[in-house]
Amino acid sequence: MPVIGAHVEARHGLWNAFPNAVAVGADAIQVHPTPPGFWGSPKPSEEDVEHFRQAYADAGRPPFYFHAVYLINLASEDPKVNPRSESTLAGYLAAADSLGIDGVIFHVAGTGGCVGARFEEIRAMIDAVGDERVRSCFDTCHAFASGYDLRTPAGAKAVIDDWERLVGLDRLEAVHANDSMTGLGSNRDRHQNIGLGEIGEDGFRALLHDPRLAKVPFILEVPGFEGLGPDAENVAILRRLAA
Repeated sequence: MPVIGAHVEARHGLWNAFPNAVAVGADAIQVHPTPPGFWGSPKPSEEDVEHFRQAYADAGRPPFYFHAVYLINLASEDPKVNPRSESTLAGYLAAADSLGIDGVIFHVAGTGGCVGARFEEIRAMIDAVGDERVRSCFDTCHAFASGYDLRTPAGAKAVIDDWERLVGLDRLEAVHANDSMTGLGSNRDRHQNIGLGEIGEDGFRALLHDPRLAKVPFILEVPGFEGLGPDAENVAILRRLAA
């Protein structure tokens, strides 16, 4: 069974992500260390780093990722946005390195006509960077909105076949497990709770049982049944589908 995780809150200290993950049954963790809709990167103090590293070790070092702010756009032609994007991402990477976590996930704007909507584009960006540390995250809702049909076992297998051929499984770091409020090819990234959206349980069951994804953490970013974000109910649904 893949590791099932969730995006959780980490207010008043990144170390608070660990009890919050336990509360929903998540074995992999993603957090926003800074408000996602504003510019800025985390700047942990030496005391913060020490506190976090101890809590991380005590928790058994589960897969742990930062999700960077949504404003980053490395393809922007705006003379203000581009350097700000670069400096913000660099700050995130520096903080992640100091804390010893697994990585930083950020959007390359993969919807509609934006770069990153096709697997070929993701591979081209990885090749252009030319650094073995660069990985990719497969978001089920983003992919579905971009026209990759995950609704059936055959469809899900075909999509992962395409990923394996075009991007490479060695470059797959994590799966963002999100159902979709909108239809196939809608070019709209609107997350829904697992099984209640347009993808449905059959697609997620197929992904969770694909042996090629067995060692990849599945991280929920769903709205939750109370609208407060990923919850124990959605974690339980993924575990049921993976059983």
